[in-house]
Amino acid sequence: MWTPTAGGNDTALLNNYFDRNHLFRTGNLGHSRSALAYVEDDWTSFDDCEMDLMTPASSITKYTNPNITDADLYKTEVNKMRSFVQLCSHSSPHVHSFHIPSSGTTEWIDRSYFRDDRAPNAHFYNLFCCSTARYTQDDYLGGWYIFDKAGGETNYGLTAVGSTKTGSMLFFADFYDPIGKGKCIGDAMVDWWKARGTDHDLGERQWFYGMSILATQRSPGGKAPCPAHWSLQTAASSTTIPAL
Repeated sequence: MWTPTAGGNDTALLNNYFDRNHLFRTGNLGHSRSALAYVEDDWTSFDDCEMDLMTPASSITKYTNPNITDADLYKTEVNKMRSFVQLCSHSSPHVHSFHIPSSGTTEWIDRSYFRDDRAPNAHFYNLFCCSTARYTQDDYLGGWYIFDKAGGETNYGLTAVGSTKTGSMLFFADFYDPIGKGKCIGDAMVDWWKARGTDHDLGERQWFYGMSILATQRSPGGKAPCPAHWSLQTAASSTTIPAL
């Protein structure tokens, strides 16, 4: 839990988040079992990012056409009530980019859009977006997927998975399949990491080190939260992280 403001410890944002989390757990926040796969030009082969292992394919809205996946369409789609969104976009700690081949232009979504204008409406996110989860960066974009600035629209976000640096998740099946079988996001993340094995070559370290869970590690299906703790094993260390 690291807010984009006040050095990561903005009590107003934290209290608002926990209030929203409680509403979700008690069934009073609203819920949709639909999902969105929004895939930019370089990764069109990802298709639905294997989210169909988590939720029926008929419930997934998928965009992979490079001439369609612009910034405005993503703004429209991410503002619809959904359970899960996966965005694949070249990004930084503060912006997403969307290349339009037909016009040779690039469009941008700055963190200020979610912070000040239109809050995203899904509950859970997998951000295949370099550095978006760099929580040590003030005003980091990933934080505005789950934290709600006072005075703006209501943010329904609860959890975002992403990388603090260049790289992101690959081998999505190892993440979405456990969720589809009832595991919470935290446990699914551990399964995904264990599937990478105990030895990691340079490419794996460049892609996967830095993967983080922002906020709670509960289940997208509204089921029970993770156990009190979950452990992330690497070749070099074992880290036990308390769950919310």
